[in-house]
Amino acid sequence: MKKKNLIKIAYVTYFGALSAQYDGWSGTSYYISEVLKNQGFEISKISFADKKPPFVGRQKQAFYKRFYKKEFLPYFDFAFLKRKAKLIEKEIRDISPDLVFVPGYLPSHLPFAFIDYPKPLVLWSDATFHLLTKYLPPYTDLVREAQTTWLDAEKIVYQKSRALIFSTGWSVRSAIDDFGLSPEKVFEIPFGANIPNQYGPTEIQQFILNRQVDVCNLLFIGRNWIGKGGDVAVAVASQLNERGIKTKLTMVGSIPPKNTYLPDYIQIIPLINKDTPDGLLRLQSLLAQAHFLVHPTLIDCSPIVICEANSFGVPCLARKVGGVPWVIHSGKNGEVFEDERIVDEFCKYIETYWHNRKSYQELALSSYEEYCSRLNWHSSGEAVKNLLLARLQ
Repeated sequence: MKKKNLIKIAYVTYFGALSAQYDGWSGTSYYISEVLKNQGFEISKISFADKKPPFVGRQKQAFYKRFYKKEFLPYFDFAFLKRKAKLIEKEIRDISPDLVFVPGYLPSHLPFAFIDYPKPLVLWSDATFHLLTKYLPPYTDLVREAQTTWLDAEKIVYQKSRALIFSTGWSVRSAIDDFGLSPEKVFEIPFGANIPNQYGPTEIQQFILNRQVDVCNLLFIGRNWIGKGGDVAVAVASQLNERGIKTKLTMVGSIPPKNTYLPDYIQIIPLINKDTPDGLLRLQSLLAQAHFLVHPTLIDCSPIVICEANSFGVPCLARKVGGVPWVIHSGKNGEVFEDERIVDEFCKYIETYWHNRKSYQELALSSYEEYCSRLNWHSSGEAVKNLLLARLQ
């Protein structure tokens, strides 16, 4: 019997998606490419990153920063996007794929405003122009020229796309409401955990049972201390200790501002490279031992770290912002809280479960079940595969 040819996909991303650690999007571009490959598609990667940002863009960036105190990112320049579009289109035509797939990390999708290729274009992202410029620095402070370039290009790309996938309903709603797109064109498929997990339900259950009963281990993971709410995490650990719950907080990925006082029950680990065996093992060990992940981020589109924590049966506490409520389902894999009195709310929640070990173990197992049912790349990959096959008809 003649073997059926694989569907060929041109996978276009600014950073190349070469590894989980260095793809510019917390490993997400890399994992999406692996998802497509594991679903049986033939993947050809196209990267258009420059070793140095374009000269004109750098000049504009310096000018706006100096004279207007505004942001201008070098790739928000029409000349740059048009130049890259020519290079990308040539590579796509050389590959001659059945479909073009773009992970929506800026500026990966923007050159497609100037690319004409007859086969379907599909985008998988976590936010739109309107959400990023409203909530997420440095995009909240962009000069008008950059905003106009980005918005105009994104409108065209969305219109050209055969399907638009977003990781949360927050972004789906923006795509429909802010861009006037048909709901039949926009789909919600969550991201998964950007960390390998070779452990099954029996091992995860044992991790949960083995967690300390005399010390509450909190885990904070984030590269941006201020943006991810490092100060709140510290305050939560301090208040729990004051309430009589012996608490240890491990903070991974960022360094606190100078002159920040940190008590001895707080451990700082600047960065863990999960691309290395030692780094991966260390991160997995921290997750296995943690009772809760505290994620008091000021804004987050689709926090992968929650998926990663849930994959080890770790419930998560976060602010009710951005796409977070679509990742944390109340009472199943953690809880989200309004900004007001957030430290006290985090502490009360942890305290409740700390004094009822059976309830905690049930919540931890439920968190793992949320990972298994929806916050993993395999189930998301199957959903994407079905969508792509349908859209190729």
